[in-house]
Amino acid sequence: MRCVVATVAGVLFFLFGFSAVTAVVAVVLVRKRWRFTDTPTSDAAHVFPGLSEVHGVVEAISTPVTAASDGAECVWWQYKVQRQEKDHKGNSRWVTEEAGGTAAPFLIRDHSGAIRVIIDEKVSVPNADDRDVEHLSLAQLRPHARVMSETYEPGSLGNLFGNLFGRNEVDEPISEFGGQWRAIESRLCVGQQVFATAHARLTPAGDSVELANNDAAGKSCTFELSVGDEDAAKSAHSSGFLIVLMAGVSLLLMGIAGNNTDEGGKLVWLLPLLLVGAAGLVWVIGAWNRVLRSRERGHFAWSLIDVACEQRSLTVPQLESVVGAALAHERSLLEAVAGARNVGRTPSTSGVQAVHTADAAAVQVIARVEAMPSLNTQPNVAHLMTQLIVLNDRVAFGRRFYNDSCERLANRVSQFPDSLLARLARVQPLPLITDLDAPQNPPAAFPPAGFPPPTAG
Repeated sequence: MRCVVATVAGVLFFLFGFSAVTAVVAVVLVRKRWRFTDTPTSDAAHVFPGLSEVHGVVEAISTPVTAASDGAECVWWQYKVQRQEKDHKGNSRWVTEEAGGTAAPFLIRDHSGAIRVIIDEKVSVPNADDRDVEHLSLAQLRPHARVMSETYEPGSLGNLFGNLFGRNEVDEPISEFGGQWRAIESRLCVGQQVFATAHARLTPAGDSVELANNDAAGKSCTFELSVGDEDAAKSAHSSGFLIVLMAGVSLLLMGIAGNNTDEGGKLVWLLPLLLVGAAGLVWVIGAWNRVLRSRERGHFAWSLIDVACEQRSLTVPQLESVVGAALAHERSLLEAVAGARNVGRTPSTSGVQAVHTADAAAVQVIARVEAMPSLNTQPNVAHLMTQLIVLNDRVAFGRRFYNDSCERLANRVSQFPDSLLARLARVQPLPLITDLDAPQNPPAAFPPAGFPPPTAG
């Protein structure tokens, strides 16, 4: 009798535990999905330290990795050799006998520029190109792997089962191994579209940022890389179907456990209700923080515009003093650019208008100076013009990033039930900067090729 009671208690404990685990998995996946939805996508050339999303094309930095199957150029490559085995009940499973891979730093490039990505062999890449390579031998696969996580030793006692019907030598095709075997190659090729979500960190030189799976202190941080666009990444890392499945399994197991625990059947409804109540509380807390984070991202994006505008406003008086009388009739344009020196630390309608007016004036100033050959030949003018164009590009990026943040915040405060929490938190939509101009491309060289370094004065 005691044995039966202990068995029942063990089963119930397993049901409760597995139900809790599936509920936690569902919560984690929901939080991931929220992060994909709420984080604005940055231009590759304008990523700032912190959590960022980038979408672009893979570009090799140095000599790329080659795939074993066809020699394709890759930046990440892995292979697994697996053997099928069956237990005493006849259930089959695949056991990895050998695995290895190679990874190299690469660039994600889009219309604005590129950002460096540090990747190692431990990183997984959803939606990567998978190919069967059973026609290859272990001797052909191993040279392409820099790191081996598992190594198969033909003829060893542990692999005797796999050798019963063949020699399984390293130089013979895997398809000829005794028993059931398979070999799969996964790769991320140069030229493929990728979507990365990671905490950007400063490079050791401190002059740029890069994406990596650890921060500057060496601590592990968010790093998710997948082939495709944002929708493909969202589906790969936080599938909506999987969220619903985990939540349903959790409720089902909790109901079964409650039915077997209470003879009166009260726990059949009580335990699932408690689970739903706990999940609802966690959701409310998460949604509250989600609304506040959306507002903070909008304020952060506005601060990028504010800083770039202030730097640009400091450059204009220098340009005016160097150019002198040549731009005397353009004083109204210069004053409009300088007028956006401080647009305020928080977004406002007046600040939005000041940024828009200053941007339009800056574009006209650049056009006026570029139309004067005599000015373009002066080193100081060329240097200041380069600075002005670069800062104008930063403001243009800041506007796009800010508008993206504002649109995501507007979705939060307009959709039920987040709108209720937004009212409680007193979160309001932020004003958009409309009539976006195309960003100014910075010169290829700094200072431009053919000009000597700027002189004092």
